[in-house]
Amino acid sequence: MKKILLIVFLFSVQLLFAQDPTSSADDPTNQSDDVISVYSDVFTSVGSVQIDPFWGQQTDATQIQIGSNNVLKYAGLNYQGMQYASSDVSGMEYVHLDYYTGDSTDFSFYVIKAGGSEYEYSIDGELGITTGEWVSINIPLSLYSNGGVDLTAVDQFKTVGNGTLYLDNIYFWKEPTAAGSDANLSDLKVEGSSLTGFSSGTTSYTYNVVEGTSQAPQITAVTTSDSNAQAVITQASSIPGNATVVVTAQDGETTKTYTVSFAEVSSPQGTWKLTPVVNSLMVGPTQGGYWWGISEADATTTRACLYDDEYVFNADGSFENVLQGSTWLETWQGEGVTEGCGTPIAPHDGSNAATWSYNAYAGTITISGEGAFFGLSKVHNTGQDGAPVNNTIEYIVTAISSTAMTIDINYGNGGEGWWRFLFTKQAEAGTDATLSDLKVDGSTISNFNYNTTSYTYGLPEGTTDVPQISAVTLTDSNASSEISQASSIPGDATVVVTAQDGTTTKTYTVSYAITKPAAAPSSPVARDAGDVISVFSGAYTDISSTDFNPNWGQSGYGSASSTYDSGDGNILLAYTNCNYQGISLGSATDASAMDYLHLDLWTPADPNATTIQVTPINNDGESNSEYLVSIDYTSKTWTSVDIPLSSFTGVTSDNVIQLKFATNAQGSTSPVDIYLDNIYFWKDEPTWTGN
Repeated sequence: MKKILLIVFLFSVQLLFAQDPTSSADDPTNQSDDVISVYSDVFTSVGSVQIDPFWGQQTDATQIQIGSNNVLKYAGLNYQGMQYASSDVSGMEYVHLDYYTGDSTDFSFYVIKAGGSEYEYSIDGELGITTGEWVSINIPLSLYSNGGVDLTAVDQFKTVGNGTLYLDNIYFWKEPTAAGSDANLSDLKVEGSSLTGFSSGTTSYTYNVVEGTSQAPQITAVTTSDSNAQAVITQASSIPGNATVVVTAQDGETTKTYTVSFAEVSSPQGTWKLTPVVNSLMVGPTQGGYWWGISEADATTTRACLYDDEYVFNADGSFENVLQGSTWLETWQGEGVTEGCGTPIAPHDGSNAATWSYNAYAGTITISGEGAFFGLSKVHNTGQDGAPVNNTIEYIVTAISSTAMTIDINYGNGGEGWWRFLFTKQAEAGTDATLSDLKVDGSTISNFNYNTTSYTYGLPEGTTDVPQISAVTLTDSNASSEISQASSIPGDATVVVTAQDGTTTKTYTVSYAITKPAAAPSSPVARDAGDVISVFSGAYTDISSTDFNPNWGQSGYGSASSTYDSGDGNILLAYTNCNYQGISLGSATDASAMDYLHLDLWTPADPNATTIQVTPINNDGESNSEYLVSIDYTSKTWTSVDIPLSSFTGVTSDNVIQLKFATNAQGSTSPVDIYLDNIYFWKDEPTWTGN
């Protein structure tokens, strides 16, 4: 009888203490290209996975080994979190997990974006809980997205329930892409490094660079998910600007475009002061006590030890405490009790130098040197003061502008202790000597830019009244300006801007010059319509559908929509800033019966310094032929020229498709303005209409 009672007792004890499973879950069979893994020995997991973040739960979360496989064990479950690198899973279809339990009756699983919505999927309510064996479940991600969860940036799981629960193989997955239609990238590198947070399902990225960066970063490498797909990279040409990667799948039809937008962000360079307010530091408990800081949740258990100082990020990369003070900011510990924090560490002076560097894209500042922790010198751990925090520390810049900066750092066991620093930018003697606006005769000057200091203000011939700079706007209201008006045409007006510091200056110059004709040229000689083929003239019927501004890569421009009204009812072709300019005739034109090319030309250019040329362009069926002939002209007056077609050596006139104007400014940085009218071919012999 006693033996039977002992057996019953031992069996009861065995029931009270849940036994670990003797085998692990089956390995997943999904292809790695179709998976974003968080916890699994089979796949490579996303970075920075915390299996036991401290959320105040009662659950005892541990990792055990079953055979050679790692498994999560949640004993005494009420709820348990898991935190991982923010991931875009919008291209996935399911979240998978394997579970085992011997006693749980309540089990729900959440997918969460921190700070956003969460959605509960109840396993016991939807599927029922199976005990004593490993169970694989696949939860449609559409349930979470329909529940308000932003799947483009999820970073947490939460498990709620009771009993003891074992979990393994927690990952997002999708059905395999049809063969030949995969247009995804598996990697995208800029300047040699993979984009942070890159996901094949995310096609738009922002890549930050420090303000003032002149050259856009380059996409240096891409990897297609399907090696048979093709990728075409188009680099950004400026900042701000976009680089693109167009991926074409093996089928030749399916495409996907990835865009990297380059943007400027503020630099930390300058003088910053810690903002000594509650919540300027946050704190989390560690295994040995509390990190010092100002806690929003419970100020009675923490205290702050910070310099009331200013910190300078110098342009040469040095980092210093400019006040070199020894005053601690003292807060409380316990109810109404304040106490000092001891002697501060040495300031950042010549004997205790520190350096800084800034990664705008990653949003991190790295500071190296003794006491580089902004003066926070001691750690309260198990009742003892630690040594100063030295050496290299990387700070996460969570926000930065021209006036404020927020920096976070994790510095505890498992990242549970962390600080937040708030800084305000200290006013400095301004060095901004720029204008944000410059008006002449009441209107902002054309193409004004704060960084452009020289402008030509064009005037029609015959102008005698000198324009006036009527208003300027300082970028920094603490700067000052002095205007000197021009007294004649040609002539220069200047604005000298002096920055707040009294030494930095910038001079803007507006040069007034005659650059436009006041009227159209005289009407051309009247000719019989049969003796003329007109390209551009109000005197004759022009060839139809002519393009006066074909895109040949020239810097000059001119078209029917951007021509110049001379004020007398005539419209002129205006080729401003012309180095060369083409005209495409509406159709191939046979001008072999013509003798001359006529045109009227007006330009402010000096004929002794600038050569202006013209040529018809003939298509002989194999190639285009041209021959530039110089035009004899007089500056700032209409010049009427008739050029024999025989002057264009090698150019036959039976199949003319284009005209081209060029200057010796072609390829230079000093193009000229050209105004044209009455462009036509004509012949000397009259057309016979009788016997």
